[in-house]
Amino acid sequence: MTTGLAYASPQPGLLHIDVAATRLGVTRRTVDRMIADGELASPKIGGKRWVHEDEIADFVERQLGKAKKQRAERAAAKRRRSRSKGDKK
Repeated sequence: MTTGLAYASPQPGLLHIDVAATRLGVTRRTVDRMIADGELASPKIGGKRWVHEDEIADFVERQLGKAKKQRAERAAAKRRRSRSKGDKK
């Protein structure tokens, strides 16, 4: 995947935070916020912030897991509501 951004990575798999932002489809400021909030690990090397591509994949998996759990909770709540409406009839 090419991003149009070129940064010399100090180690294979490390992405500059601008590249990480592009991969996640968010702004650099959002990535900065995610790092500050502890959602993404980010070493500072040579005065620049880096994010490992595995860290991005883990973040996406966590978000997908949260979304799946939320969908299940909404479906369960909907079933409970429909059952309680049936009890009133």
